[in-house]
Amino acid sequence: MSADVLIPGLKLSFEGVRGARSQIEASSLTFDSDDLALAEVIQAGVALAANQAASNQAAIAAAKEEIMANRQRIDANKANIDEVAQSTQKRFSEFGEFVEKSGYTARFAMGDYSLSEPDKRALAELAKQASAYQKGYLIQVTGFADSIGTAANNQDLSEERAEAVVAYLLQDSGIPVGRIVAPGASGEAKSYCIK
Repeated sequence: MSADVLIPGLKLSFEGVRGARSQIEASSLTFDSDDLALAEVIQAGVALAANQAASNQAAIAAAKEEIMANRQRIDANKANIDEVAQSTQKRFSEFGEFVEKSGYTARFAMGDYSLSEPDKRALAELAKQASAYQKGYLIQVTGFADSIGTAANNQDLSEERAEAVVAYLLQDSGIPVGRIVAPGASGEAKSYCIK
């Protein structure tokens, strides 16, 4: 047999003589075939465990890289949020006092947040008027709901109504996002007020 069978865990016996430098030189080695099979199984298990450990180390390293990338994205998003908050604060401080030029109240069916065609036309007209102001303008949107239903549902409904108005102003009326005050939701009260 080749020397490859001499693997850790193989029980063997040998005969030999003392050689140079106090080492034993074997003249014969004997082992049981069952012991060889057991040692090979052990060696295969050790190799599999080593491969799994290497694979786990690679997975851990990849997860650490992903965590670092996520942290960088979170930090970048936080920086963007902080920048937007600062610019919004600056924008409002620059407005000083403002004068309400016009307004519109959209009406919704009970439990609904879909804009009707007349409301869309009125919002488009309001957007057209706002765009004509020479010194700039600001459109404030606040959503409301009636008192029917739970407070949580009414809060959600008022948010959905405000979002519907904002989406229409942005997408269909061409109002820049910087000209719309973030949607507010006031739960139970009247409908919408746009300034």
